Amino acid sequence: MLDATDGVTAYDREIAKILHKSGKDIFLLINKADNTRRE
Repeated sequence: MLDATDGVTAYDREIAKILHKSGKDIFLLINKADNTRRE
């Protein structure tokens, strides 16, 4: 799970590397990010 306000972090990239090395299919699901200042 990613925080839209933080963006992709170094930790997120490390997890992505581990998942990529597993050779399994990976799905990234995106839900809207609520931000009243941007709406």
